[in-house]
Amino acid sequence: MTVIRWLVLGLSCLFLLSGCSFTNGSTAGKTLTVAVEPTFPPFEFQSASGELQGFDIDLMNAIAQSADFQVKYQNMPFAGMIPALQTQTVDAAVAAMTITAERAKIISFSRPYFKSGLAIATRTDNQNITNFDSLKNKIIGVQIGTTGALKAKNLPGSEIRTFNDSPLTLQALINGNVDAVLNDQVVILYGIKSGNLKRLKVVSSLLTEEFYGIPTPKGSPNLNLINQGLATVLKNGTYAQIYQKWFGIQPPQLPEKSPIENQIPEKGVSELFISLNIILKSLPVLLGGALVTLELTALSVLLGIVGGSLIGIVRLSPALPLRFCAGAADCSRKLSLV
Repeated sequence: MTVIRWLVLGLSCLFLLSGCSFTNGSTAGKTLTVAVEPTFPPFEFQSASGELQGFDIDLMNAIAQSADFQVKYQNMPFAGMIPALQTQTVDAAVAAMTITAERAKIISFSRPYFKSGLAIATRTDNQNITNFDSLKNKIIGVQIGTTGALKAKNLPGSEIRTFNDSPLTLQALINGNVDAVLNDQVVILYGIKSGNLKRLKVVSSLLTEEFYGIPTPKGSPNLNLINQGLATVLKNGTYAQIYQKWFGIQPPQLPEKSPIENQIPEKGVSELFISLNIILKSLPVLLGGALVTLELTALSVLLGIVGGSLIGIVRLSPALPLRFCAGAADCSRKLSLV
């Protein structure tokens, strides 16, 4: 009976330890630190009481609930998010960040969660600005770090003025400090509507088609977790409810992968090109080293022939001391070979 008792007790402890290890290995209760700049309505901003709100906040919370992890938000300027992701100071960011080939080289994006594009805002009494080309030689307001700021660089003769957030760019437009604003269409429309800015209008159609993604550090293990939660909220209708809440319309169809991904070489191909590039750059040095090796080899053979011939001649000499020295040298050579 004593043996049976000890056996049952041992098995119970084993099961308890196994259960603990399974629990510790799961993702339940995992907390991700997510960077956010709450100055970009309607995606991320603070209420009068200081509470974080916006489309991105609602979506990230829904993703976390679906994928069973917690979110800890960390306020951060938009321009500092990519460096923070590169140093893995944060696990992800929600910032209405456009997926671009340049950004995708240094950070990893989730599947697209929003379709947008650049638009032009100007004053209602301005009849001269009708398209992108008409912005030449004008004063353009942009938000720091956005694709609108990058697009504005292609305008010859224009003066670019940067601002920390979208509301400041629109206010500068109202005050006449800039002639036009380049920003995401949804941001401009929301700013005009929420601020009741009747003196502003959006010009023409979208200048570009863009997709937003949730950025993570390159190779982050959390990317699959985020994509899993995002796929769930897109499928079960939660995404459509959040979109309707903030924009009042049904969301457009989103691709599973960003079109940008086709422009980025796969990891294996990229590594192959990098290796070949290194070899090509090092080829002159390698060839130089090979030439020196051949020269040393030829010199060694020549010296060996001359030295061996001399030793052979000396060994045939009638002078005993010379024959003795030649024999000692030959013996030494043989011992060195052994």
